[in-house]
Amino acid sequence: APHGTPDEHPLNKCLIPFLALFYLSHVKSWDLARVFIARGGLVSLSNLFVHDNLYLRSQAIDSFMQMTQPEAFDWFSETWSESESHTRKGMYDLLKTPFLANLLANRTSTFPG
Repeated sequence: APHGTPDEHPLNKCLIPFLALFYLSHVKSWDLARVFIARGGLVSLSNLFVHDNLYLRSQAIDSFMQMTQPEAFDWFSETWSESESHTRKGMYDLLKTPFLANLLANRTSTFPG
């Protein structure tokens, strides 16, 4: 949900169950994660890095880290297929967003609990 959307808005009500499902299925399966990344999912996920709920933040950051680790996908390969180029584009699209600022917003006082 866009920042500032009221808690009772349907997008906020479904955020936690959908993020839990995402965390338990997409993050654990490269076939699902690859499609998520290729379709711009990292941009949406990085917006959660500054969510008011610190548990959602940590789950979003952990999901990002798991899906972008080099063991899951060779981000540094000099050659790639067409489908791999779509996955790479999903990562490059972060350059057009406040991704880095959102990530750095968590460097202090964001430990949940």
